[in-house]
Amino acid sequence: MNENSFFNIRDIVSLAGIIVFAIVVRTILLGLDPLYIDEGYSVWYSSQDWGYLWTKVPEFETHPPFYYSVLKIWRSAFGSDEASLRLLSVLLSILLIPLIYLSARLLDRSERGRTLALLAALLAAGWPFQIRYAQEARPYAFLAFAMALTMLCLVWIIQNPKRLHVFPLQIIRHDRLAMLSLLGLGVGLALLLWLHNLSVGLVGLVGLFLLFWWARFNRFSWPVFQSLLAVAVFSAVLYSPNIQNLFIQITMVSDNFWVEVPTRAVLAKSIIELYGVPLWWEVSGSTFLRANFAMTVIGLLAGLIGFRKICFDQQQMESVKANFLLLIILLFGPVIISLLLTYYHKPIFLPRTLITVQIPLMIILAAAPWAFPKPFRTAFIGIIVAMALTVAPVLQWKKMTGKLNNERSYPVIVNNILQSDYPEAPVLIVPNTVALPVTYYMNRLEAKMNLYPLPESYPVLDGDYAYPAGVRGAAAMTVAAVENVLHEIEPTPVIWVISRKNDLFDPSGHVQYVLEKNWPCREIILGDGMARLSLLRYSTNEECPLER
Repeated sequence: MNENSFFNIRDIVSLAGIIVFAIVVRTILLGLDPLYIDEGYSVWYSSQDWGYLWTKVPEFETHPPFYYSVLKIWRSAFGSDEASLRLLSVLLSILLIPLIYLSARLLDRSERGRTLALLAALLAAGWPFQIRYAQEARPYAFLAFAMALTMLCLVWIIQNPKRLHVFPLQIIRHDRLAMLSLLGLGVGLALLLWLHNLSVGLVGLVGLFLLFWWARFNRFSWPVFQSLLAVAVFSAVLYSPNIQNLFIQITMVSDNFWVEVPTRAVLAKSIIELYGVPLWWEVSGSTFLRANFAMTVIGLLAGLIGFRKICFDQQQMESVKANFLLLIILLFGPVIISLLLTYYHKPIFLPRTLITVQIPLMIILAAAPWAFPKPFRTAFIGIIVAMALTVAPVLQWKKMTGKLNNERSYPVIVNNILQSDYPEAPVLIVPNTVALPVTYYMNRLEAKMNLYPLPESYPVLDGDYAYPAGVRGAAAMTVAAVENVLHEIEPTPVIWVISRKNDLFDPSGHVQYVLEKNWPCREIILGDGMARLSLLRYSTNEECPLER
């Protein structure tokens, strides 16, 4: 089949319908949830001036400044309410859908490939994990988009190796599509690095694969090597402004980091999050966890068997073998690297940082129906379509009708203080990072509150403090720091405390110890006063009610 029949009207209409569906499920409740702490970071970093963002922020933030820079520009054009902040992620999450479609279509140009490509696009449109991070003002949807761009360019290059068997200058002059694929690959790799430091491992895997592909499938072709070298140099030049920051941030994480080694149950749940077939309910309970993990393994095996069958049914065996190996590496490689580092060096395993593995996953799961005999294939295609079209709306409906997540209670806390009898009372904030979303909602409500972040305003960069989360900026509490802040406060019958992760930042209870000397009545208004986001009120009330 020639390239002119790559699309037809039905394909275009179907893909457009899938994109409309994706837009609806990503935007319908976009501004419903308040910001949580990580989105508070995004707002604060993107509010800084350019010099501070690029020279100072990398000294205490573990992410490169690129996403915050793009968000800064975005905010100037579209505003800073919750929906506007998240709309950038929505846009990027939508754009990756046609990229996945094109990758799947390139992998199989037959009539069967049309169905495969549409199924992969539909899965990407309705996948809950993708939707979740499309609705956050964080870099993960952007990271997934960068992976989709990189994978598309890699698949095209591997499918068309003969077009690289000429020197790069000839490609530039005579083969626009090959040139765009090479440029796209360089941009995609640079974006992966700019969006998350852990992408170093992923980019390294891609580099090793391309060297293997060059040696094994192109027999050490000198023109092909020159083209790949040009891509590497181009990508390195694009990324070069962040190389110094990369080493600073890697050292910062290596010294100490808040992530713990996952238990078997947490690891199983994380694997289900990354690779599991999405269901209409959340994973909970050990029996259901085991069943869902088994379903994840079965779904992956079916997808791999079906994908292998699709690949090896085709005539271009060399390219097919290479692309099959590529998708397996992209699917499992980043997780394996993360787990090896977690168990043998420093815990870094977080499912959201591995969102890139779901880009090849969409294609592999879309191939699952071809693992079964032809009479059952249509039924399995129908199951995938029904699942993709219904799971996301059901989960969104549950989100709309469910309770507010405690970690997103910042506007509730601000309103509790403002509507109380003591709206002007001092508000101590533990740790200081909690002041970022609190200040956001205080400004949104055009209200004034007397905020006192502890031990100092974010970021705290004093080497005398301990940093239990592993990065500078958020420091642990000390008795002296609390007393110093209290010296600045006029006598008052009430003091508010907004706290989060007290078990990490104030495990010895320094704040409570100091405050109860003068304000012995301690009331928990919201949360648990320890790990969860909490609002507490300390007062001189002699008839102190029980904590609640």
